[in-house]
Amino acid sequence: MFSHVNPTLGLVRELVDRGHRVTFVSLPAIADRITGTGARFVASTSSLPLANGRPPKVREPLEAIALAVEDSMLLLPQLRQIFDADPPELLVHDTGVHSARVVARRLGVPALRFSIYYAPWDGHLNQARREIAAVRDDPRVALLHRRLSAWLADNGFPDTDPVEFLLEEPEQTLVLVPQCMQPAPEAVNTGRYTIVGWCGEDRAAEVPWARPAGGAKLVLVSLGTIFTTAVDFYRECVAAFGGLPDWHVVLQIGGHVAPAALGELPSNVEVHRWVPQMSVLDACDLFITHGGMGSCIEGLHSATPMIMVPQAADQFSNAQHLIDLGVARQVETGQVTADWLRATARELVADRAMAAVLAQLSKEVRAERGSVRAADLVERCLR
Repeated sequence: MFSHVNPTLGLVRELVDRGHRVTFVSLPAIADRITGTGARFVASTSSLPLANGRPPKVREPLEAIALAVEDSMLLLPQLRQIFDADPPELLVHDTGVHSARVVARRLGVPALRFSIYYAPWDGHLNQARREIAAVRDDPRVALLHRRLSAWLADNGFPDTDPVEFLLEEPEQTLVLVPQCMQPAPEAVNTGRYTIVGWCGEDRAAEVPWARPAGGAKLVLVSLGTIFTTAVDFYRECVAAFGGLPDWHVVLQIGGHVAPAALGELPSNVEVHRWVPQMSVLDACDLFITHGGMGSCIEGLHSATPMIMVPQAADQFSNAQHLIDLGVARQVETGQVTADWLRATARELVADRAMAAVLAQLSKEVRAERGSVRAADLVERCLR
């Protein structure tokens, strides 16, 4: 998924610039972003709804886990074919790509995991175990447990408990989330989890965005790449700012909504399937976002105040964290009104104290030099 690939691209480019040969396995839709770093791209297929042009309808964590496991099973033979022919010296993989660990063991090479979520803290995994135990009687859990047990036994992990396999802490994990976004950095096992910070690329330099002429405030509205079917929400955003001479709206609607569904648009509202988010944010005064981790980090990177409209998963905790930092407000999707958006937007862009906090956080995020630190760790693993 874009949200899992984008945070790694700065690391990939740094490794290529240091003379390493990097092979990146992902979906064809992301090929251009990967080859742009200098890495070799190898296409894979996926069973995830988003990879096949369908919006996801995951309603609970169990469904997300099941999707990730099934997709990892589908990926395993593809990885075997790729890396049997061209064995790597190190396999770097996403937290959810369980098949990468199987391949690494089979090839006898080290594996380094990366995560785009919070670093687990003391007691975090025990809490996860309790939550799993609470749903043990769910027939879907029993089915998933049997499927994963058989798959593990067939692939070199006999007598391995599936829950422990999913929760197992590897020797080393790169956490691609800045320190300021960590809920409990002081309680993280730093021997296993290295918080390197943001490893995305500053695409603003490569894809410049021209701010519209005039003195209007610029607001970017985006629900990311997954939750892009919220027509009513988009209409409220148009109603909030449409026709106001002191505002200009860039509305990203993704691939599932037709622009015509939004009705006639005022001249100060432009609608796009996709935009170069970093470039737009660098010119922005306000960011209305679903609160995905990547969007949160890019909002901090660009020192842009945010209105959070979380949709699922970690987006709710991300929103609360940014509120606690003093740089955001939150509203539920079904409660969004044009009047509230307009009033809150004016409040946020006029808040000098918030602007000062954002400037400091942006400085900290940029100073972490995540790609350089992550590449240093990769090289230590290679040695």
